[in-house]
Amino acid sequence: MTRLRIASVIADLGFGGSENRLLSFAGTIDRNRFEHVVLTLYRQEESTEQLIGSRRQAYSDAGVEVIDMGERPQRRILPSWRPSHVVSGGATLRRLLRRMCGVIRQRRIDLVDAQHATAALMGLLAGTLTRRPVTVTEYYPYYFDRPGMRLVGNAVFLLADAFICDSKAQSDLINRWLLRPHPRSVVIPNGIPVPLVTRTKADMRELLAIPPDRSVRVVGQVSRLVPHKGQRVLLKAARKVLMEAPDTYFVITGYAGEDPPYLETLKQDARDLQIEDRVRFVNWPGSIGDVWELLDIHVHASVEDSLPIAITEGMSFGKPAVVTNVGGVAEMVTHEETGLVVPMHDSKALGDGVLRLLREPDTARRLGAAALERYQRGYRPEVMTRALESLFVDVVARLRARA
Repeated sequence: MTRLRIASVIADLGFGGSENRLLSFAGTIDRNRFEHVVLTLYRQEESTEQLIGSRRQAYSDAGVEVIDMGERPQRRILPSWRPSHVVSGGATLRRLLRRMCGVIRQRRIDLVDAQHATAALMGLLAGTLTRRPVTVTEYYPYYFDRPGMRLVGNAVFLLADAFICDSKAQSDLINRWLLRPHPRSVVIPNGIPVPLVTRTKADMRELLAIPPDRSVRVVGQVSRLVPHKGQRVLLKAARKVLMEAPDTYFVITGYAGEDPPYLETLKQDARDLQIEDRVRFVNWPGSIGDVWELLDIHVHASVEDSLPIAITEGMSFGKPAVVTNVGGVAEMVTHEETGLVVPMHDSKALGDGVLRLLREPDTARRLGAAALERYQRGYRPEVMTRALESLFVDVVARLRARA
């Protein structure tokens, strides 16, 4: 049986939900039926890895083939319509397309899986030039929602053979933004493996100077350290919690390279709130499973998101959670069934949710067990990958039938 050849196009392999989702797909794809390669627009550079982190080693460890297209990392190929930007951006675009089309033809790729923003644009162009079907994965329209780019964004979405999103809420948002809804919008939630645990809870408490006493509880958030993840709201909630449950520690874990000043802002907030002795800021260099092993309660205070990978990971560990009603979170976490869902920007509601789980251990256990069951039923990597495989096979089959 001839295997279907898939090329996933992504800008780079930093620390982020999109990179984790693609890694999960690449690691669980049926290699008896598919060949898969990842094309990154930008080459590997130490300065960029310090800024956004890198998941390249994880891709290598999983046996995923990655081909760099060789461009110098940049935020946008066309930052504006200024003549100098048009000239330099046009040259970059031509180089990338020449290389991408060469790989697609040489590898006899059957379908281009274009992932987000610049990579969605480049993947659509390369697929069109080589007459391959293209699927576009996107969670927000914001990259194209700027002067001169709205029509480009509409073309990227509507010319794609399928538009994939990880939540219905964000899929509906993008379809409202488009001039007309995409005729084939597909929602495929994230499927993420259970992170590896290499250290015990006791080891982690000792490393982070958290008392070993069982009466001490640990509450934490795992996410990139950027403002829209809501860590400042969590710190305000932490002050409320500590006034009523002083034997609580808060661990805020995430990569700060993308916005270094924000970490200092968070540390200053902790000092201003007079809770710095009970808050740990952690850029954990080991397996993130070690942090999940440490936490008793998971909090996700995001104010802008689609379907956060961290919530999926927390569910895989059966952690009771308090999360904000942002993006598609309510599609994954049902209030009072698999977690507590509170409004965004509401530190009081967030704090009240944490206090309830601290005071009601039976409720915490019930919600954690239900979250684990939901993860096993719908958010394992294999569930997501089989859905994507089926979509890709159908898209290619339809194109061949038309041809």
